[in-house]
Amino acid sequence: LARARQAINSDRTADARKLLEKFTQELPHDWEGQAMLGQILSSEEDQSFLLWQRSLSSEADSDSRIWLARGLWLEKRGETKCAARCFREAFELEPELITAVSHLGQCIRLNGEPQIAELFSQRAKLLLRVRDLATRIDEQQNLQWAPELVQCLESLGQFWEAWAWANVVSRSAPMDSSWKQQAQRLQRLVNKDLLRTDRTKLPARKLDWNQVPLPNWSEYSFEESTTIAQATKSSIRF
Repeated sequence: LARARQAINSDRTADARKLLEKFTQELPHDWEGQAMLGQILSSEEDQSFLLWQRSLSSEADSDSRIWLARGLWLEKRGETKCAARCFREAFELEPELITAVSHLGQCIRLNGEPQIAELFSQRAKLLLRVRDLATRIDEQQNLQWAPELVQCLESLGQFWEAWAWANVVSRSAPMDSSWKQQAQRLQRLVNKDLLRTDRTKLPARKLDWNQVPLPNWSEYSFEESTTIAQATKSSIRF
């Protein structure tokens, strides 16, 4: 699995696919490996993706990245409503999943809801900023980025991490009482039942997603996929 991740990061997709196909044959219920394979197949030929989708058990629905792969495949086909529902399922399971948040915003915009789409686009930007800032803070002298990081995390509803970073800075700068006060304030926002992200801080909570259908995978036939692939090949001339 680690070798497959390394291959993906090095743009050796074919190598990653071979490794993941072998891995998932041996461990079909390892959802991390299945999701990595699904994301690769979502951008390749439809038949391989549909075979992968058909091989999954219902337990796969509990994994955010499985839903992400499904959404990416549907989005590629132009089925933005079903894709949005898949991205939303991924987002509900893992609100920190940047790719799902970003694509959800794009699909909602394409479906004619620019204001709601902007909420998700802004959230995706914040998540990217958090990743960037956390990468910069790799040693003590880079704690200059901590105030913005804590602010972004709090805006996202990731109070546990905001509190943790405030504690890091407070211990690194014991003479600065403001950070101790900041850590104490954030501590009051967390409790043993709080998830990594406070669900009350997620955008568009009142949307009725039941009006957007989940994909019916039985409607997608391998013959249709093959025909589409052949038509695409035969229509391009140089």
